[in-house]
Amino acid sequence: MNINNLDLSKKVVVRNVTNIPAHFVAVIGGRYDAQIPARGEITLTTEEVMHQIRTNNPLFIGYSREKKGHHAELYIDCPDIRREAGFETDNYKQELMTMESMVNFFETPRLAELKRALRHKILTWNDRQLLMTAIKENRITNYERVQVAQEFLKDN
Repeated sequence: MNINNLDLSKKVVVRNVTNIPAHFVAVIGGRYDAQIPARGEITLTTEEVMHQIRTNNPLFIGYSREKKGHHAELYIDCPDIRREAGFETDNYKQELMTMESMVNFFETPRLAELKRALRHKILTWNDRQLLMTAIKENRITNYERVQVAQEFLKDN
């Protein structure tokens, strides 16, 4: 997919995958403060989304130094845009930290795997907040696993 093949006026849903509201300045079609509630969504034009990606807005492109799109706080609900931005390929999907992925950490068979997953996957303040919320809202009660998470959060 090439940017020339994208319909820049097409509306696309952008989802906030964090537990806090997201704000950024949108500039296409007039300058305004775009606000997305925690775990909410907003509709933007493809042109605005591509502008935010091109200007390296970390809410869209994420915080990982290794792969563009990793740990983004906003998820673009359009595979063509994610591919154009380099977030995904045919054999690689964008990695986001969601409530589901946080709960999945606690289903790993061994504590060493949980520790490794937390160390390598929880990179941002928002990831830590989401981890705490996942423990509370999903009533994760495995004492050993919750202790590992608490120690990780305390040390990081």
